[in-house]
Amino acid sequence: MRVGYDITQDECEQLLDSLDTTNDGCIDVDEFLAALVDWEALERSSEAYPSWVKEAFNMLDKDRNGTIDAGEVAELVFMNEDDGKLTSEAKKVIAACISEADTDGDGLIDLDEFITLLQMDPTDRLDAYELRLSKRGGSVDLSADETVLVD
Repeated sequence: MRVGYDITQDECEQLLDSLDTTNDGCIDVDEFLAALVDWEALERSSEAYPSWVKEAFNMLDKDRNGTIDAGEVAELVFMNEDDGKLTSEAKKVIAACISEADTDGDGLIDLDEFITLLQMDPTDRLDAYELRLSKRGGSVDLSADETVLVD
């Protein structure tokens, strides 16, 4: 029995990219610490959590109209871009960000949709790892705090 994951270089890069929320190619202390937080436990145990969510939403809602639009998502996702012009690929990323949260189809993210987005199952999205593991006849036990690779 082995404990841990065997991941490819691409999967490693995917994990590191998910931690690099500022898209600057580095994982700073804040990003590292945010990755360590058990957000679900924090949500369950903190009376202040709803106010933190509202404050985060308000920080993203730059024009204070009660919704987060494509421009505000673009500013968040591409805040380190120098020229300020969005490529077609960037526009696709923005559309994907909005569509993930936009449950009413208006092209905007309101507070309720933002809360729902934060409560989505934060799966690791290492689908390729899960597929390779199942082809080898192994499995991952996700019921425990530790993930155990069973060969």
